[in-house]
Amino acid sequence: MINLISKPNVLINYHLEESGIFRIIFSGKIPVDSILSFLDDFYLFENLPKELILLYDFTRAEFDLDPVKIKILSDKARAVSINYDKIRTAFVVAEPKVTAYTMLFSMMIPNERATRDIFSTVEAAEDWLLGKR
Repeated sequence: MINLISKPNVLINYHLEESGIFRIIFSGKIPVDSILSFLDDFYLFENLPKELILLYDFTRAEFDLDPVKIKILSDKARAVSINYDKIRTAFVVAEPKVTAYTMLFSMMIPNERATRDIFSTVEAAEDWLLGKR
């Protein structure tokens, strides 16, 4: 297992699991600057596989976004993911507003290397990411 673990007690926690899923958990009120900072860190990660499996857990997160901020985030996400051959991403959401944000984000960055889907449970997201459904 690759030892890639975030610092405890931060708004965005992440770790790479033995299954190959890189899990990112957002908790609390998440400012845009925190997301941009995470994406800067993500760009510097050297131990992730070239065929990346991401699970973003937004079930305990609150966002205050608008289309302009989402565009900034999507452009940044595209820029920091250039080193990966294939990216399969599952977003787990609990609130309708976060679902809308996630859908808008996903539509803003079409990418032939990326596959994305939105789920209401972690279990369904994990099954999809690992090809069990």
